[in-house]
Amino acid sequence: MFPRLLVTPSLINSWLWYMNCWEESEESAKADFLSSLRREKTEPNEAMLAGTKFELDVMHASFSTIPFESDDDLYDTCVNEFAEIVRGGAWQVKAMKEIEVEGQPFLAYGRVDVLKGPNIYDIKFTKGYKDGGKYWHSAQTSMYLDMIEGPLRIVYLCADGRNTYRDEYRREDVPGMGVVIGEFWNWLPPDMREIYTEMWRARDDGESK
Repeated sequence: MFPRLLVTPSLINSWLWYMNCWEESEESAKADFLSSLRREKTEPNEAMLAGTKFELDVMHASFSTIPFESDDDLYDTCVNEFAEIVRGGAWQVKAMKEIEVEGQPFLAYGRVDVLKGPNIYDIKFTKGYKDGGKYWHSAQTSMYLDMIEGPLRIVYLCADGRNTYRDEYRREDVPGMGVVIGEFWNWLPPDMREIYTEMWRARDDGESK
């Protein structure tokens, strides 16, 4: 009997970045992936901190009847626009689903930013958004739509502090998470598979043993 292994969108995305990064970024991408595989705690970088702040600002604004205000009017407009969209939704909804891929049992686990009506909303603060389709390959897209029954689409609400963008994907337009997890599992070389099997054994609550 194979042990059930936890798998998260963040782990898969770390691997996808390693697989698809530019050659000059390969060394750092591999280091980041190995750090994720070993479940090492790392300090958040500036971009992560900005993203967390923006998401919290949107959340607080969505709970308030008073528009969000700071010393940056354009940033405030982005926050209030997204707050209005997600107002009334459920925040940080836990999602879990068991899946077996090639005889190996997995427990997919994650938390969606906002669940509201037919949509899953994921809030992004990014300086690199240009065209639609950026998040089609994100593990969040296929995994969240597979883990949560009901929503018809996942909508990425993206902002750069000056402008806002909407990037959405319907359930039927993205591959199931079994495809993504299977590609990850089959790729893992023996040494990395050993680390993964040791560090990511799943408990029923979605955590690892």
